[in-house]
Amino acid sequence: MKLIASLLLLVTSTSAMALQLPSRKYCDLHENYEARVVKQTEDRFNVGEVTRTDLAKAQLDQVDIQMQCGDILRGNASIENSYCAIAGSLAQTYADGVSEEGRAGQRSSIEVDEANTRLLDVQAACEPSTTK
Repeated sequence: MKLIASLLLLVTSTSAMALQLPSRKYCDLHENYEARVVKQTEDRFNVGEVTRTDLAKAQLDQVDIQMQCGDILRGNASIENSYCAIAGSLAQTYADGVSEEGRAGQRSSIEVDEANTRLLDVQAACEPSTTK
């Protein structure tokens, strides 16, 4: 029985190291923080203090940490509840909103560039692999 437990521990720790996942403590701290930010942003959105763009960014930050910690799978846009399905639409909403706000003079060109870079990063992460 001890041998099986030792092998299971070895496989689990080796897999985590191969994936280079952050520690569970790190993940718990950051996931709890992002959940609070999303909740606060939703509350502010519901009373008109922030835009859908701000909410999309908070939700995108949350799903990013969930994927980094291995709590959701990368998947692709056609797999419901995968990183790519969720983050793809959030990143698009965020980039479109920041661009629109930039045209209205409410966002700087740096913020517009950052939002577009974020969208490109998500698209690159979710690009289907072409290796054979």
